[in-house]
Amino acid sequence: MLGVTALDYIVPVLGAKRFGSSKEGVIGGMIGVVVGLILSITGVGAIFIVLGPLIGTIVGDLLAGGTFTKALNSGLGSMIGFIVGTSIKLVFSISILVIFTIKAGGAFMEVIGQWLG
Repeated sequence: MLGVTALDYIVPVLGAKRFGSSKEGVIGGMIGVVVGLILSITGVGAIFIVLGPLIGTIVGDLLAGGTFTKALNSGLGSMIGFIVGTSIKLVFSISILVIFTIKAGGAFMEVIGQWLG
């Protein structure tokens, strides 16, 4: 599970790099993930958890002297990376839930069968 959680932070960086982000853009994206998470927890808006990496990467790339088009492209890469990382975590979590349900359900049915039988 720790490896899958680490993907939440690694995959957006890889997405931003893949789309041509600068070092400052990558740092901005990481800051955007944290700020977006805080804003979504405080109730400001859950959309910021997705927009955080996008905005952070764009701001970082612009501060590094990049063009708006390049910064927007990098920001989209960071946001796509964040969504991919979150999707991987969701699939992993559902898999764990299914495995647990099957195992616990079988044990539960054995206990009920012994109790009734």
